[in-house]
Amino acid sequence: MHRAREVIALRVDRIGDLLVTTPALRNLRSAIPGARITLVTSPLGAGVLAGWDAIDTIEVLDPADRGAVRANLLGRLRRLRPDVIFAFTPRSSVYLLAKRIGAPLRVGFGYQARPLDVAAARCLLTHPVFSRVPEAVGRAREVPHHADELLALLRAVGLPGEPCPMEAPIAPSERTWADALLAGSGIVVPPIVVHLSDKWLDEGWEPGDVVALLDALACVPGGRRVVATVGPADARIRRALQPALDARQNGPLVLEHLTFGRWAALIAASGLVVSPDTGAIHLASATGRPVVGVYAAHRFHVLSRQWAPWMVPHRALRKRHAPEGVDQIAQAASSLLEETAQARQMSGGASRLRAGTRD
Repeated sequence: MHRAREVIALRVDRIGDLLVTTPALRNLRSAIPGARITLVTSPLGAGVLAGWDAIDTIEVLDPADRGAVRANLLGRLRRLRPDVIFAFTPRSSVYLLAKRIGAPLRVGFGYQARPLDVAAARCLLTHPVFSRVPEAVGRAREVPHHADELLALLRAVGLPGEPCPMEAPIAPSERTWADALLAGSGIVVPPIVVHLSDKWLDEGWEPGDVVALLDALACVPGGRRVVATVGPADARIRRALQPALDARQNGPLVLEHLTFGRWAALIAASGLVVSPDTGAIHLASATGRPVVGVYAAHRFHVLSRQWAPWMVPHRALRKRHAPEGVDQIAQAASSLLEETAQARQMSGGASRLRAGTRD
């Protein structure tokens, strides 16, 4: 394996999943520095890791592509004559793609709770690796993080798989944009960024509860403004909050329709990120920012570990009904900001701290 010349990595689902895969990709680059690594990803994913030094080439797999376009992609990948293919997306269609491309070693991740995918993995892959989450839950053991499970794919073929930070490359022009935006809005202290996902409106929360959370975070000690980001798939919460936010003269700065690069630069310039279980948590991890993650109560034990913030200071919270939940999140934000400020002073300004708690 250490002499491999061509490696293909398949990760064709969501942005957060791709970011969680970056520790495995960084390990790949370190273990096989002379190999060419080609990442096959979704149209959205292509913009996430563009220019990243761990990847040599990015190919886009668009689910909408058919016929000649899909055949041309398959032909390009076959001509690489890969030594190994890593199917990081746990999906039978991805296992089939790995088989059709062809490689002596085809390593893939899967979930044993999906019988059809398990059968496909055993048939199409040379080294299927299945999630340890069900076993951990059944035996009351620590639930592994998804990043750790993906590192196991490397270990399955004799490569090192050591935990390391998530990564998200940010172009200097995007950082300049974020700095100018904040300065132009009168924001001097790094703000609290809240990702307004539709998930905030689950488990009994009303639009007024989300507005109350934004107000509570604006009162956290330190004089930090609140900046709210809204993703393209989160129209429901934007419509629900529009009247209340428009009525506020000094409310949060709300940003929509950001490119990934600008979203990443904004989060990198923040002092803290607050989000439900979305890709914003993983982007905060990839940019080294403290994060308060709020997880569905009914699956908290699994979600808060499998998809926890990774190698950054954080709080993982079980979502509670408002107003108790609003107070809990604001208090967690306040204590985390204070804790990270003290830790930076003691460590001479180091920003990559790994402490985290769950509640």
